[in-house]
Amino acid sequence: DQVINRHDIFNVEMAQVLEYASEMDSIVCLGIPPTRPDTNFGYIQTSDPGAQGRPVKIKTFTEKPDAELAKVFIESGEFLWNSGIFVGRASTLKAEMEKHSPMITKPWKGWEESLGSDDQENFLRRVYADSPNIAIDYAVMEKTDNAMVYAAHFKWADIGNWESLYEYLAVHDANGNAIHPDSKTLIRESHGNIIYSDKKGKLTAIMGMEDFMIIDTEEVLLICPRNGGKFKDFRAELVMPEFSDYR
Repeated sequence: DQVINRHDIFNVEMAQVLEYASEMDSIVCLGIPPTRPDTNFGYIQTSDPGAQGRPVKIKTFTEKPDAELAKVFIESGEFLWNSGIFVGRASTLKAEMEKHSPMITKPWKGWEESLGSDDQENFLRRVYADSPNIAIDYAVMEKTDNAMVYAAHFKWADIGNWESLYEYLAVHDANGNAIHPDSKTLIRESHGNIIYSDKKGKLTAIMGMEDFMIIDTEEVLLICPRNGGKFKDFRAELVMPEFSDYR
């Protein structure tokens, strides 16, 4: 659910990060300059907020703070969003997991003997069944003192919520409607809506709507308020058998 644009910048910066990471015994995270106090992202406090073109030591790593804390982070100017892109030598990542989250690495003991043997499939099944469901952010990055961050400048969006989608869509009209560039629209007396259609040539016409989402795809038409407070409960109804094809 990540979107990366400006691939020219991404390629240059990623090459630099790979070079740095290959020469140091640290995990390097790509950080994104934040544009709003979003509570859906992780935040990285950098030891040198003005550093450009090189990794710097991470002071703190906070995963998904509350709204008040996120606002403090933004106002301080010391924080970057965690892009979820981590670069490090395999030996470094392994050592950090063994140190901070041994419950991940212990089940793999003896993998060398099992690889290529008749027991390989059973071994892998046991390992994955015993592995904890935990992201590297929690398992390693919040605990390690061996992490650095590189301030990146390519265009990045984690489309994990509707506000991210609103910011990502390329076209915003004078009334704050976020419109997918391929969508053909007729909009009157409407403000702050998200309008997306993947059907080229089909007109989406709306009037008198404010802060709504109009999402039209091949199999589903969604029309609901942008306020996501009740949307998760609404979406949960997709578990019903009659909606299983649209999950």
